[in-house]
Amino acid sequence: MCTHVYQHAKQPKKCTYGQMLPLPLDSEGRCLFHSQDADWKSKQGLIEKFWELVEVIGAQAQPQYVFSEFYFSENLALEEFNFATQVSFAHSYFAKGARFVGCQFNRGLTLDGACFEGPLIIRYGVIKSLIFNNGVCHKSCQIKEVNDPHFFTLTSTRFLGGFALKGVRFTQFAHQAHFSDCIFEAAQHDDEVWFENVHFQGAYFDKAVFNAPLKFKNVTFDSETEFIETQFPPLSNFSDRAALPTSFTEITVGKNGELNFRGSNTEKLLKRITGLFFESIEGKVIFENTNFNYLTQKSKDEIEVWRKSKGNAQIDIGSGCIKYRHRTPERTIKLDENYQEIVTELTSTFTKYFRLSSGLNLGVEIVDQTIEHIVLFYFSDENISDEEFIYRLETAEVELWNLAYNTEDAVNNPTFSGKLVQLNDVMVDLKTILFKLGVRVSVLGLSEADLTKALEATSFGVTPAVDVGGMHQSIAQNFNLHTMINLGSGDVHQVINQKEVPAPTNNAVIFTGFANPKGDLPNLTEEQKGIHNALHPLESKQLLKKHLWRNDLNIDDYFTLLKDWEDQISVFHFGGHANSTKLGFQDHTAFFGELAEELVERNKTLLKLVFLNGCSTKAHVQTLLDSGVGAVIATSANVKDTLAAKLAVQFYKNLAKGDNIATAFESSVRCLKSSSATPLSHRILNQPVYDCRGSEYFDKKNQTSPLPWGLYANDKKALEYTIAQDMGK
Repeated sequence: MCTHVYQHAKQPKKCTYGQMLPLPLDSEGRCLFHSQDADWKSKQGLIEKFWELVEVIGAQAQPQYVFSEFYFSENLALEEFNFATQVSFAHSYFAKGARFVGCQFNRGLTLDGACFEGPLIIRYGVIKSLIFNNGVCHKSCQIKEVNDPHFFTLTSTRFLGGFALKGVRFTQFAHQAHFSDCIFEAAQHDDEVWFENVHFQGAYFDKAVFNAPLKFKNVTFDSETEFIETQFPPLSNFSDRAALPTSFTEITVGKNGELNFRGSNTEKLLKRITGLFFESIEGKVIFENTNFNYLTQKSKDEIEVWRKSKGNAQIDIGSGCIKYRHRTPERTIKLDENYQEIVTELTSTFTKYFRLSSGLNLGVEIVDQTIEHIVLFYFSDENISDEEFIYRLETAEVELWNLAYNTEDAVNNPTFSGKLVQLNDVMVDLKTILFKLGVRVSVLGLSEADLTKALEATSFGVTPAVDVGGMHQSIAQNFNLHTMINLGSGDVHQVINQKEVPAPTNNAVIFTGFANPKGDLPNLTEEQKGIHNALHPLESKQLLKKHLWRNDLNIDDYFTLLKDWEDQISVFHFGGHANSTKLGFQDHTAFFGELAEELVERNKTLLKLVFLNGCSTKAHVQTLLDSGVGAVIATSANVKDTLAAKLAVQFYKNLAKGDNIATAFESSVRCLKSSSATPLSHRILNQPVYDCRGSEYFDKKNQTSPLPWGLYANDKKALEYTIAQDMGK
């Protein structure tokens, strides 16, 4: 008698198959079905004996075929067999996998706790139910084209070599497909998880882990389907292959369907790029605690189309969703309904100006509005850093209120070249808001405190962009009912009839461009902000026509900006990766010769200085000087990110305060030396000298280590240039 003792509940304590048919025993006293001696089992004809057992059970008309805790050392292949009662392989082991092709499991198939070292294939035939909980498939699992399924339960099972459920239509009962707590992984690089041509009457993927590329294609959800706290972790091992590691395409949500995507407050749903595309939506799609930043832009656009065409009852983006790449904290404006119209118009005008001036997208979303308050936030999906997003908001706030009182500067600003109609719209909106405020001051008694609250809708900087007291007084005097009639002959009328004129060249334009494609220059943002903070006050006082700056500068932007600002750029600054032959732009590296030629040809008369703040840019100096550039700042070796940022910011601070190039550079170097533990030296050269001046060199005699930066000029007179010299040109 077989000595095997069953390890799981609902099983007899000992094997009874020896009572059905004669079975050989191995050296440990286990029968052919429970023995783990693979060689012995093969010699004894395991598969042949298994078929004998099937016939015996069928002949005895037992209530089910029970093959629990069997050890199949060979591949088990069942084809075109009709099982009248339930079949159970619970807790069995399949060393080479199993194939069930064309079989009829009229009462269902149970694989609870089974382990498949080889592929599991279930194809064609009939399968009323499939129960496969707490099991494991080390190779692929394929369930294809099976008929008349009532329910599948595959909870807490690990699929480690890919998974495919294709051509299956659940037709009879709801809630039949359970994949909760399953783990889907990829043993091979090309393993994937597929659900294709499947019709669900209800499916649950709660807390499942898809650690492999996942594809849902041509799938219908006709009842409740849940992806609750489902995990879609990043797939770093598949980044070279899976452009869309998760995709839902040709998805249909039936009339009674409800498709739920729901994360938790602490663990948002989606952590990798996902495509979500619907063929038809008649039921509901619900999102909660989902990170929309991982949805492709096309998916988000399509969702918005469905929302507008079907209404929010069909697609519900609920609480806890992260819908945007960047968003400000929610701000509550406590004003009654008499003033809330001003707030909404002000936010609309601000977003319109932001898009016009920066070329970046910005939106505003009103979260809540009552008779006492309005709650809103700003958002953007632009591919910029959070720091730059906030900085751009602060800059736009200052510029918008300058626009309200200095319309001529805006009209003559090349930034708005070809955009006078849009600029006029913003200016009209601003004037309208000011008049509406004026009416509320005179009629409703709008106080300075109320005005402060209204302006909080577009307040981003630490320092207020406007003097609220002065603005309140100005509104009361100049934008009241008595002056409204003169609106048509004021600034706006002049702007409407303004023809585009060539941008004047009475002030300098400084073009600073930065690129950090690898994201490995953490101080580059500080360099950008520091330079802009130094130059922006000059721009607002008309001492500098424009600080033209671009974060993430690419090749197209470089050539476009040089064309748009032709013969106006006095200083060009580049910050980022570089070497002796190329500059590293955001999209790709480019040889310097063509870049220099374009820069000089577009700015033959005004270009005074080129500052190349990258590694080993000294080789480019002669090219620039031979082309007629007055002065060049470049490096002879690799430079540290922190030092590069500090030197550049200090240099432009000095330049903004009126220093000439030479003085600004020398002062910047002294500042850098003062913070260094090792004495540093530097040189200003009339001509570039190609001797060794690398950062690895140390002058033992003088105990100094030369700075890698050098200031080069053909003529020392070029080093006397100041920004003020461009006034009146």
